[in-house]
Amino acid sequence: MKPSAVILLVLAAVTALVLVLVNQDDPNTPEDITSAPVQVSSDSGPDISALPSESNSERTAAPTTDGTQGAAEQTMDGEVALYENELIGMVRSEGGEPIAGATVTLSRRPLQAMAFVNDTVDRSGDIQSVTSSEGAFRFVRIEAYENYTLIIDHPEYSRKEVGSVRVGVTGTFEEPPITLTQGTRLSGLISDSGGNPVPGATVHLDGMLAGLGNKPSPDRMSTQSDNFGRYEFTNCPNGQRTLLVSAEGYGSVLIAGIRIHGKKSREIERNVTLEVAEMICGRVIDSSNTPIQGAEVIALSYSTGNTQCRDFIETDADGQFCLERLNPGQYTIAVSAKGFRPERAQRVATGSTGLVLELTPQASVSGRVVSKITGEPLVTFTCVLRTAYDNTEVTSPTDIREDFRSPLGEYTLTDVPPGTYVVEASAQGFAASFSQRFTVSQGQSLSGITVEAGKGGSIKARIVDSDGNPIQGALVSTHDNTWTDDAFTRALGDLFPTNATAKKVRSNKNGRFKIDGLTPENYQLRIQASGHSRFIKTDVLVGEGRDTDLGTIRMVAGGAVSGLVVDQAGQPIVGARVTLRVDGRPVSVFEPRETKSSGGGKYTFANVPAGNYKVMAMRADPGDDVFGGLVDQQRSEQRVSVREGQEAKIDMRIGG
Repeated sequence: MKPSAVILLVLAAVTALVLVLVNQDDPNTPEDITSAPVQVSSDSGPDISALPSESNSERTAAPTTDGTQGAAEQTMDGEVALYENELIGMVRSEGGEPIAGATVTLSRRPLQAMAFVNDTVDRSGDIQSVTSSEGAFRFVRIEAYENYTLIIDHPEYSRKEVGSVRVGVTGTFEEPPITLTQGTRLSGLISDSGGNPVPGATVHLDGMLAGLGNKPSPDRMSTQSDNFGRYEFTNCPNGQRTLLVSAEGYGSVLIAGIRIHGKKSREIERNVTLEVAEMICGRVIDSSNTPIQGAEVIALSYSTGNTQCRDFIETDADGQFCLERLNPGQYTIAVSAKGFRPERAQRVATGSTGLVLELTPQASVSGRVVSKITGEPLVTFTCVLRTAYDNTEVTSPTDIREDFRSPLGEYTLTDVPPGTYVVEASAQGFAASFSQRFTVSQGQSLSGITVEAGKGGSIKARIVDSDGNPIQGALVSTHDNTWTDDAFTRALGDLFPTNATAKKVRSNKNGRFKIDGLTPENYQLRIQASGHSRFIKTDVLVGEGRDTDLGTIRMVAGGAVSGLVVDQAGQPIVGARVTLRVDGRPVSVFEPRETKSSGGGKYTFANVPAGNYKVMAMRADPGDDVFGGLVDQQRSEQRVSVREGQEAKIDMRIGG
């Protein structure tokens, strides 16, 4: 697992802990498949019966300019079933006036989560819409997903990010009105150590953790200093920011921890002093003294404060580099290149021109992929290197992945760090299959790792409603048996340790589905259908060459919980976060659900299984009071009993 991914997971865990109560109950597994209570996550919008889905599907079509994604899932008959849904909303100013011409981006990758990851981020799945003269936006036929992020940009307002946006399989989902505000003005004077202004300096304003790598944050703002050395950013969004300043002949300056909070101050002055640059030059070679071209070399200054100096460059054809934008002092020089182990040199002083960094080759793994049944080689396939762990059979994918076409079924994976792994191979008509685990040491060329590809097993069933009528278009998905739909697990994404195959299909007109090509494993099955509680079945065992038939699965509609969220003066609160969780130990799998209050302060949880619950609310933006949301939840918490086919009404008052 990469360090950047570890940081992401840690921050996601902290966020999840802050947003939920500490005393969350542990779920049990459901009882018999035809009689167990079932569940559905909450949805925002007028069609409270439409259901969201989880995040693992990759069947998304290219977006169009009108916000149409055209996402679909296949049925067991091979038919393509489009999502018949839409996400709508309004963008307005603080005074309530509609904002036209705002660009609204619907993304599955939260902006703040991307800001500090130094790897290339694939945002090809993002889709955009532009608000109308009434401030309205609309996305239609988009993939069902429970945790979209909306990013709103307008030149006259501060960029805003809205998370936890849910879109279900069918129906209309309405996001509470989104208010844009005038952002903070950040300005200052850029001068040299002699007090002279520096015109033409390049100034970037990034997300706080962008300084961890060499790539800009997705919300980067850029400008240049004028003839008097002044720079200015307008409408800066709230949050922790990093200022990066560079100019010809001067050392670059990175200032972290600039805290922007428009409610406290609309004007921030931050002056920057540049020093005449010095350099560190050298050469990157391998163990045979061969120069390495294209190696990434980064210099990071030693500093105990928020101000640092940083420079980055790639080596030329002779392996040479020269970092020329450094303030006088000592630096850590870090170098990385594909196929080699990263290295670093500590406390290198500026003025050094003969630094030599020798890189050690990483290992390689090679072998063949053959049919488990016939022994014949697979010609076209994909291999993924997966990390293996002690005392468990589950594995996690690394970023070493490659497609192969070989008449002999041969493959070679390079740039492999020391460790213990398995190779996963997948191909059309075969289930994802794994090699035996193996261990590689630094620089080793390991061969003979064979993957025997099997057809896998399948899960099938028939889905009906409470009257026994078939349900068409239900979304059926497979997961690891321990998978839960929460913030931390979503942050893990593909890094979730498992050997199970994540797949999705839709039920046909007879309510039947079949998911084949599953790696033999113990599975969790989830079903979502409009107007019904989400069904969750654990401990579904899949074997090689076996059809696991679950018979008839009967879905129930459940009940509903609704009400108003108001402030201490009795005024409705827009966008308050409302949470529903089981009161006591559940009799079936039930994960906490969350929704938002609408423009009138109303919230609704639809298709809730019969049982006893707790409902609580917290303000959408607690500001500086990190624990204010938890206080809101504790004070507003109420118990509610849900019965099949009935709606329970609970109003809540929050705020100081």
